[in-house]
Amino acid sequence: MGREFGSASARWCHLPGMDVRPEIVAVCDMNPSLTRWFAENFPSVKQVTSEYQTLLANPEVEAVYIAVPHNLHAEFYCAAIKAGKHLMGEKPFGIDLEANRQIRDCIRRHPGVFVRCSSESPFFPAMQQIGAMIEQGAFGRLIEVNSGFLHSSDMDANKPINWKRLLKFNGEYGCMAIWACTPATCPSGPAGFRRMFARYSPTSCPNVPTARAAKPPVRRGTTRRYYVPRRIVTAASFH
Repeated sequence: MGREFGSASARWCHLPGMDVRPEIVAVCDMNPSLTRWFAENFPSVKQVTSEYQTLLANPEVEAVYIAVPHNLHAEFYCAAIKAGKHLMGEKPFGIDLEANRQIRDCIRRHPGVFVRCSSESPFFPAMQQIGAMIEQGAFGRLIEVNSGFLHSSDMDANKPINWKRLLKFNGEYGCMAIWACTPATCPSGPAGFRRMFARYSPTSCPNVPTARAAKPPVRRGTTRRYYVPRRIVTAASFH
């Protein structure tokens, strides 16, 4: 995910009319090969570290993108917010409801910090169209919604179990709530989606995708799938 962020910043010139551009100035990761990739491909990188506290103390860093396992969301996200860094964090903003509330409360105590959930889904034309139709009442009263999401990373049936499928790292709901909560709570997401997934979003903070108080029921025969990004922290300044 971190390398995707880096590639996106390199393609910024394809966005006409933008009066700002991101510059990656610092990278933090425990994997030397990943930090080396950034250092080799982005001359703007001035700081490479394996300690996120060191990166957050860097005055040149204005905003951070953080992709870590769910169990680290509360620690990393709150630390970035307290350091005054604008944050783009990965879903689901906490391994459980308590962790989500910690992040939510931290955001409320630091109103000058902009916090955003990383998700492209609300901007897909199909998602925008469905959201508009819901708001227009095209489907009448919604009683239940069934949806699916296919991910290529799990196409290999022989793929070994890793931390992405472990309860202590990924939480009880895994990623089941991620794709439901993202369009529901994303600031730019359609209001209809916020209403439709209200039962999955027990907190009213508009900046943070929220966890359920209890995991949704899993019917017999249902398979849980877990999709969590690599652990990486990148930082950018804007000019």
